[in-house]
Amino acid sequence: INSAKVAVSGVEGIGFAIPINTAKPILQELAERGRVARPYLGASLMDQEISDRYGFEINMHGGIFIIKVVPGSPAAKADIRPGDILLSFNGSKVKTAVDLRTALSKCKVGERAEVVIMRNGQRESRTVVLEEVPKDYGN
Repeated sequence: INSAKVAVSGVEGIGFAIPINTAKPILQELAERGRVARPYLGASLMDQEISDRYGFEINMHGGIFIIKVVPGSPAAKADIRPGDILLSFNGSKVKTAVDLRTALSKCKVGERAEVVIMRNGQRESRTVVLEEVPKDYGN
């Protein structure tokens, strides 16, 4: 599916496309529900790049620092707390916010996801039941 095309004088056509296999599940969900339900964890996170940029000295043990957890969110229900470090999500290491977003995008609302956190120097496993992003989330 073509998503953008650059058509400027002096530039040979440059186009950008979305693979149909990426678009099919989205189109199917739009047809069935009229919208796309995205899963969310319900936590504000800081990865090493952001930490370094703003001068925080946090040992993230190769993971992502949890700054805040939304009350009642999937993260809160799984007893994930501010100060924990998220190390993996569904078997995938997460070193950056993009890593987590990519792993989360492979999941559906209602699925269970296994996460590994570090709390007080100890690795702990949690099961998170993913929920749909609330309509008022981020407002």
